[in-house]
Amino acid sequence: MKSFLTFFLLLPLFLTGCGTTPQKEIVTQTKVVRVTIPDTLLTNCIPNKPISKEEYLQLKIWEREQYLVSYNIYLLSVIKECNIKIDKIRELNKESNNESKSKN
Repeated sequence: MKSFLTFFLLLPLFLTGCGTTPQKEIVTQTKVVRVTIPDTLLTNCIPNKPISKEEYLQLKIWEREQYLVSYNIYLLSVIKECNIKIDKIRELNKESNNESKSKN
């Protein structure tokens, strides 16, 4: 008798728990959004080659130093351009992710 009474007291608790579970959404259609990256952002960053060893050795000492400094500055500018391209690609990627999330 005691277990029978306990069963009827606990039965509404179990039924309430089952009734509040969220129903699963069934996705019938998916949409794939592809963002094309402009070709200008996909070009390789290839720096110009330095002068040959023979040309370098023909320079005077101060000209060698000047050449090295200017070439280093040039290489840094190439790296900067590549980083700008990568940042733009990241921005495009972030925008496409935000658009796809807002549509869902």
